[in-house]
Amino acid sequence: MIIGLYGNGQIVFGLAARQGFLIEELTETSKAKFVEHEILGSKPITEFVGFENDEVSFSMNFIAGHTTAPMVAIPLLKGLLSRAQAYPLIVGGRPVGSFMSQFVLTEVTSTYEYTNGMGTLIVASIDVSMKEYRSLIRT
Repeated sequence: MIIGLYGNGQIVFGLAARQGFLIEELTETSKAKFVEHEILGSKPITEFVGFENDEVSFSMNFIAGHTTAPMVAIPLLKGLLSRAQAYPLIVGGRPVGSFMSQFVLTEVTSTYEYTNGMGTLIVASIDVSMKEYRSLIRT
């Protein structure tokens, strides 16, 4: 079963073996933004100024023959990172973040866990971080 998409369908998140990228431990972070104004001889005044861009992180495990092959997944994710292009992130059939949010990959960390006797990568885990991307709107 497909549970999500990223990168114009280049990344397909699934729930079953051989069905793309299996997400584990997805974390979504939303933050409010405050500034402090120093007051001579008194405590500072805290002022709400808006919201930070949402951040998303998750882990994925790849096992050759059971999921997308690690040697396919790693270059694909690194390619998306190097393009620095924003895409909608869909998980569970719903967009992540606020309405019409788009996300850019900010970090891809690959851990090579097991290779066979010929040095071919068999098992890898990948940690991904994304940040909501908002462009400047000019009128």
